[in-house]
This record gives sequence, C-alpha cells and structure tokens, in this order.
Amino acid sequence: MCAGLSDRDPCRLLFVGGRGTYKNFATALRAFALARKTVPKLHLTVAGPPWSASEESEITSLGLGSSVRLIPAPDDETLRTLYATSSALIYPSLYEGFGIPALEAMATGCIPITANTSSLPEVVGNAGFLLDPEDINSWAEAMVVVARDDPSLRELRAAAPERVRRFDWKVSAERHVAIYKSLGGTE
Repeated sequence: MCAGLSDRDPCRLLFVGGRGTYKNFATALRAFALARKTVPKLHLTVAGPPWSASEESEITSLGLGSSVRLIPAPDDETLRTLYATSSALIYPSLYEGFGIPALEAMATGCIPITANTSSLPEVVGNAGFLLDPEDINSWAEAMVVVARDDPSLRELRAAAPERVRRFDWKVSAERHVAIYKSLGGTE
C-alpha cells in the first residue's frame, strides 16, 4: 500500500476549493480519519482558503495533525501539480452547479471521489467514484481502495479522457453560438 506510482502517490488525497457547509468538508475529514485507521500513511492536501477555527479544532479532535496540510489560495500551476501528484480528489459536495474540480482532476489522471448528487454524476460518469455524500464509511472505503492502488483504478483513469472531452470549452462555446443563432434566426 502506498508504494507510489511514478510521481503520483496513492496515499496522497486532495480536497480543492471552498469548504462552506454545502461543500461537506466535515464528511471528508471524518472519512479521512476513518480511512487512516486502515492506511495510516494517507495524507490529505487541502487547497483553498485558510482554516477556520472550527476546522482547526476538528482536525485536532480527529487526531489528524500532520496528515492534513493546507495550501492556501494556490496559483494555477501549483493546483495543476497538486492534481497531478495526487491519486484522488475528495469532493463530497452536497450541491454543485457544475463541478470544475472533478473535471480538472480527471484531466490530470487524478481520480475523483465525488458525491452522487446534483451535476457531479453527469460530469464524472464512469471515471470516478460516485458516493452518497453523507455515508462516511463509503468515503473511507473509497480512500482505502485508492491507497491500495487497486487494479480497478486503471479503468477509471482510462475512462477519464473521454469524460473530459465531453466538456471541452471550445466545443461548448460552439454549441452555445449555434443555439443562439438558431433562436435569433441569423446564420
């Protein structure tokens, strides 16, 4: 477990973005703490705003200390590196308008472990884990599967490029222009 795959460490997990209530960060932390009981070498990198006092308290009360690190407001290059060196994105959001972090993760080979709610199943499809956002045990189990570098992960990574292509910005813009032209009657 956690032997490393080239530059990608199967024990390195990533959480990206804000951590407001609907982002469900508390579930991510609790599941991570549970997964560490099976795989003590797991590490979670959090990219986003500084810790709140309640988050610091939760990290301490769960005994996570040095296994969780914060990268405050990373620039684009740092964020790309974080995705590229992590095995999985932990994203238990209760609601998403789209879910850009899941798409960014798949574009780098980082497996998204996301909630099975709102837009995330459409974005992730068959290229990641889709879990009940409140089921801490399922989240912990998925983290352990990633840490063990289970052979089934190859299938998820292989499906990711097609999922990413479905949401290409240029194609999306062209489709929107075509719709607007059809509505306005101009060619």
